[in-house]
Amino acid sequence: MTTRVATARTKKAPASTGGETLVFAVTGTDDFIRLQAVRELIERLLGGKPDDMSLVDLDGESVDAATVLDECRMKSLLADRKVVLVRKAPAFIKRYRQVLEDYVAAPCPDGLLVLDCPKLERTFRLSKAIAAAGGRIDAEPPAMRDLPAWIVNHAKSAFGRTIEIGAARRLAELVGDSLGKVDSELGKLTVFVPGQGPLREVHVEELVGASRAETVFKIGDAIARQDAPAALTLWDLSVSLDRKAPYMAAGGLATGFRRIAEAKRLSDGGMPLKTVMDRLKMWGDPGALKRQLDRFTLRQWQDTLMALLKIDVGAKSGLGNIENAIEKLIVRLCAPSKLTGPRANQP
Repeated sequence: MTTRVATARTKKAPASTGGETLVFAVTGTDDFIRLQAVRELIERLLGGKPDDMSLVDLDGESVDAATVLDECRMKSLLADRKVVLVRKAPAFIKRYRQVLEDYVAAPCPDGLLVLDCPKLERTFRLSKAIAAAGGRIDAEPPAMRDLPAWIVNHAKSAFGRTIEIGAARRLAELVGDSLGKVDSELGKLTVFVPGQGPLREVHVEELVGASRAETVFKIGDAIARQDAPAALTLWDLSVSLDRKAPYMAAGGLATGFRRIAEAKRLSDGGMPLKTVMDRLKMWGDPGALKRQLDRFTLRQWQDTLMALLKIDVGAKSGLGNIENAIEKLIVRLCAPSKLTGPRANQP
């Protein structure tokens, strides 16, 4: 996580007393990384885990300004410091921006105010005042190129486990940049891989990859059965994984179809189906795989891969919607008659 704390100063030092920052705004559109930053900030301010006496947790969509500011001005009798956290703060700020601007100009030292803000415009006087006192924290998710390194660090800090960099790269490929999903999958891996040994790529492939591969395999089976509604339902499931899901799911579909094409090539060459599945690490039903191999020729499966590639390139070039294009392709693949090579090439 990259956390940037604004430290610019103005002539006046609002939101602070005696050099100590008293009002904070934690911003960031990724909920997981922002809330992690909120937790870390509160623990730092309180010198450890919060309890009911040291933390007041309020809902910004329903709480009023009087309640929040009274809590900030009321010293805790049973704790050395008190933090007043306002979650969903944009709604609260929208209603009471002027009141907050007045408070930030002369904050009370008895309570530390923390605003949880997915977004806070930098041009607001409130935002500028908080930033001037060093209280703005921009919690930004890692770039995709830095995600594997983030996964390695998060596995260690959150779960006490080591994950090999190759396994972290594979996890990033399978899950994408939805950090909540990455955290969830890391949690599963630490449970299902006992001991304190490193998490390896084979573990990620077996646990995380198998789940995505299973969905793709079921799509292929629905196509083989010419069951368009089932195939489309499974496609919808694939694109519900994360905010970049259409591209991630299209990549998963292409990977799955590539394996089916390879299985078709090996099967046509005389390799027994069981041996094909073992070699390609395909865990699905052998009967379902046979249906898929019998549904199209090797050339037709290859043409389908080319169609997926064209859809992906077209969508990234702004020439089409990837979800709609793949839905049309699935319907076409489920048509009663087997597709010819040229027809399969049409997006």
